[in-house]
Amino acid sequence: MIGEIGSKSDVQILRQRLAKFHQEQGFLGDKAYEGEFQLTTPKKKPKGGELSKEEKERNSWLSSRRVVVEHMIRLLKVFKVMQEKFRLRKGRYKSLISTVCGLVRLRINALILSIIKCSESGQVIEVKMSHCFLPELNLEV
Repeated sequence: MIGEIGSKSDVQILRQRLAKFHQEQGFLGDKAYEGEFQLTTPKKKPKGGELSKEEKERNSWLSSRRVVVEHMIRLLKVFKVMQEKFRLRKGRYKSLISTVCGLVRLRINALILSIIKCSESGQVIEVKMSHCFLPELNLEV
């Protein structure tokens, strides 16, 4: 939700976004979203009880799938401006968030910039941008 002004809970944003997808489309979420129709979430431990071995294994499997997203969030939060209240003019919010996301994509090699130079003068005449969507991104930077 880049550039949207005002406070909204994560669940409100989730419901807005899910409405744009086909009802058969499924997503993974954490325990905070338990009960949402299109989300598969880990099972919470019942009060005073324990999870079965199968439930624990399923939770572990779900966590292993979600870890990539959690790592991406961590990479975004390396930029202090993403952690704190936004204090610049509202008109700069979308630009700043897009820039941080672009820097993170560049850092994990999901964004490729090619510099094209003039053959005669050697001056930069163009920068081409391409994308890389690999199943294994370098999140350990």
